[in-house]
Amino acid sequence: MFNSTLPTVTLSDLLQYADAITRQAFANEVEYLDILSEDCKNHHHFLSIKFPKLIHVSIDGTDDNSSPDLYQQYLSPTLKIWQFYGGYLSDEFLLQLATSCPALEEVLIDNPRETLTATGFLSFLQSPYLKSLKRLIILYDMETVLSPEVFANLALHPGLEVLGIRHDEFPSLMSQCSGRPLFPDLKALDLSAPLECLIENSQKGHFPTLSRLEVLLKDPSEDFTASFGKQRLIDTTYPGKHAPLAELAAVFPNLEVLSIEFAEQTVTDIQLEDLAGMSERFKNLRELRLEGMDGALRGRDIGDQAVEALVKKAGKLEILRLQMTEMGVTDQGLRAVGRECGSIREVGLGGRFQLRLQLAGQKGVRFPALKELELGDVVDTGRGEEDLVRGLMEAAPELKDFRIEEGESEFASELRKLWRARREIERQDEDGEGEDRSE
Repeated sequence: MFNSTLPTVTLSDLLQYADAITRQAFANEVEYLDILSEDCKNHHHFLSIKFPKLIHVSIDGTDDNSSPDLYQQYLSPTLKIWQFYGGYLSDEFLLQLATSCPALEEVLIDNPRETLTATGFLSFLQSPYLKSLKRLIILYDMETVLSPEVFANLALHPGLEVLGIRHDEFPSLMSQCSGRPLFPDLKALDLSAPLECLIENSQKGHFPTLSRLEVLLKDPSEDFTASFGKQRLIDTTYPGKHAPLAELAAVFPNLEVLSIEFAEQTVTDIQLEDLAGMSERFKNLRELRLEGMDGALRGRDIGDQAVEALVKKAGKLEILRLQMTEMGVTDQGLRAVGRECGSIREVGLGGRFQLRLQLAGQKGVRFPALKELELGDVVDTGRGEEDLVRGLMEAAPELKDFRIEEGESEFASELRKLWRARREIERQDEDGEGEDRSE
């Protein structure tokens, strides 16, 4: 029997009902529709089907998305989230999206195959029906759409809370806007731009409500050296020297989420004091990610002392990912995270670990909410995989994903396999207990 309470339904789920009447009956109840790439070739089977309760539709990118006429049936007055990951669109379809879906809150567009124009996108944003838009994410192949006129509309669009825009011209587009504060309601921003651009524009009164910031730094050497005089994140040693994160904290003191990804063009070094002062400057941090692509971020000075200093005053942290090369973090730093951050649910740390989470004569550290754990390496100390897995499962009973980053050794690989096997046995036992209670 079709289960309409499933969080997500695919076209394959619906195709199992051969006749159109039965298929329509079940489509009437669908609220979350995930159209996988292999299902996109089946759009034409649903051209006469309506989805009157549809709230969220996500369409994978593929050349089978060959015409916007194939997506008309997914437009519903109840639709709130439209995510399109690649294929052919048109300016006319965007207008129809706005007109047919007055409840629309989120739009994501990726790789529309150069089928959209700046004029058409501006008409979409200016549609009198698009009053509920809160989140807009525009990704690959959207550069030509972001004209100064489009950007100015976005910057003053009422109620816009989330903007994802990986466009290298962001600083230039900001400089062409003038007048009242820009992005007055924005809470989350995901972009590729120098930190200096964000700092300068915040000092002008823009982004007044920002609490989540995700940045891709494509040229950290320019951003950290030329613009700030010193290739450092937080400068506590030389007063008066510019330091990006210290200044970022001054203009965005209420950030709850900070994610900075360093592109692979250069290597940036992080020092001990770079981390030590972060929890003092960003007092509301729930998520912190500092990550480098292909060795672009180096943490020679980042060991247990740096992690302990960071988490000492960061009890609100739920996600901590410090993915750098040459880090010296050990079990001591990992235990500090568990000790200070009781709500932590995701941890990623470079370094070498033995997974000794309980010291002799001391109370063991627990991670009651931890779901994901990624470590640089786990070394064999002769304790055996069984003992390590048992200790890990006791310390982190809710752990669902355990990964080892640095080209797994044979020991690390066997350790992960054993943990997955034990976790699967535990899951099956939990399912069996649930069935017994229901009976």
